[in-house]
Amino acid sequence: MKALFCLFLSLFLSAAVFADFRPSDLLVWDGWTVSDGTRAHLYYLRYRGPGSVSPAGTEDILGHAVSEDLFRWTELSGCLAPGEKGTADDMQPWTGCTVLKDGKYYLFYTMRSSLDGATKQKIGLALSEDGQNFKRYPDNPVIVPDGRWYIDDYSVCRSIDCRDLTVVKYKDFYIGYFVTRKKGTGAVKTNCIGCAKSADLVHWEQLPPVFSSERYSCTECPDVFEQNGKWYLTMATANAYGSIAEFSDKNIIKGEIYAVSDSPFGPFREPRKNVLLGDGGCFRTFVFRGQRYGIFCAATASRPFLVKAKGSDLWLEAPEELRKTETIRPETKSPARPLYPHPAWKFADGGFVNENGVFRGVSPSGYLACQIFGVPAEEFAVSCRLKIKGAGGGLVIRPRPESDTSIEDTCIYIDKKNSTLQISSMADMAHNVWNTRSISVKDNMILTAVHYEDKFDVYLDGKLMLHATWGLLPGKEAGIGLMADRGRIEGEFL
Repeated sequence: MKALFCLFLSLFLSAAVFADFRPSDLLVWDGWTVSDGTRAHLYYLRYRGPGSVSPAGTEDILGHAVSEDLFRWTELSGCLAPGEKGTADDMQPWTGCTVLKDGKYYLFYTMRSSLDGATKQKIGLALSEDGQNFKRYPDNPVIVPDGRWYIDDYSVCRSIDCRDLTVVKYKDFYIGYFVTRKKGTGAVKTNCIGCAKSADLVHWEQLPPVFSSERYSCTECPDVFEQNGKWYLTMATANAYGSIAEFSDKNIIKGEIYAVSDSPFGPFREPRKNVLLGDGGCFRTFVFRGQRYGIFCAATASRPFLVKAKGSDLWLEAPEELRKTETIRPETKSPARPLYPHPAWKFADGGFVNENGVFRGVSPSGYLACQIFGVPAEEFAVSCRLKIKGAGGGLVIRPRPESDTSIEDTCIYIDKKNSTLQISSMADMAHNVWNTRSISVKDNMILTAVHYEDKFDVYLDGKLMLHATWGLLPGKEAGIGLMADRGRIEGEFL
């Protein structure tokens, strides 16, 4: 009888399929996307990375790239520079959004000035006929906090928050959502997402907050959209903002959360499980050719993810284009080569065997891995259906296939005892956990790991759970294997 529990590896060959967007010299900070019906326009903040050679100040100009398929991007020149020195926005324009209306691009951005040390934020507007050449609206700013609901007095906390505007079309007008602070004292007491509405995208009437929560000291980069009759608000937050954020998943320290409402005017309420994605940074969604996608910006702009929603549940999936790519079947007759935790400790009291294509591993007293297939180090996808009996197990990704130790491994690990999924590195003999999600552990889980450029996406049963950013795996090839931890794991190549 064919084993019910199987492991399959899929190698996607097209580099364009996996490609994120990496500018030629500078790196991506926050970003947002808008479609003109034919192409997608990505606007993004830039910063200098190691080896950047662009002239000083280039990083302060808003970046711009376009794509006809969301996988291959063409970088254009910068499209909005800081204003003249001594003006109300003479510093790097910060996060906003872009709206296409009647053939004209309305680019909203966060105004910052050296006159006040960038402590009094405002929202400005720039206009363009082609999406590339923008001119500032002469009567900027278009939004400053309304004192009826929001803190507009600098003396309260020595700053005024008013940034990260995102805009949606609703009926015959527009609704804007922005980061600001409601009346009160202290970070957690004042944290909120503000709201405004406009008929012409120029003149705005502010309304009460649509979201506030004392579980966080700050929620940033809001995004709002409607799907299946519900309205969803996504936001980024992290412990690093000044308080220990109360994520519904206690393993998360930074991530993308969401709240749900029956109306675009809120109030938006967080569901019992409020984590969309484990990672930090700017996540924004957009509609492209009839489907809603999301892109995550941190150092580079990620591949697109499909946005899925049902009731209070919101999740991300890989686009259909990625699921249709060519599959290479690995050699199933080869034995599994053991990978030991340390070159001096080859005393593991277990091992891996290949019985008619079914790989079975056991490691009663610790963890033991095996290497069974090689893939390109820079871009690959691995999917597996696993049966785990014991403390845990999962995938091992080896940057140097010739090595027989786990010292440099990346692990996609299912902790069965604690019901978690984590991505970690064994570099320098230290178990460095990048991020962790709580999961419901069961048999026949489909675990997928995708590596491209400096990104790592981890899916469980088709849903994106973790999104990590770090450097490329070294070398031209990586080794893929299974890991058993204080128990058994089974898998069969297809």
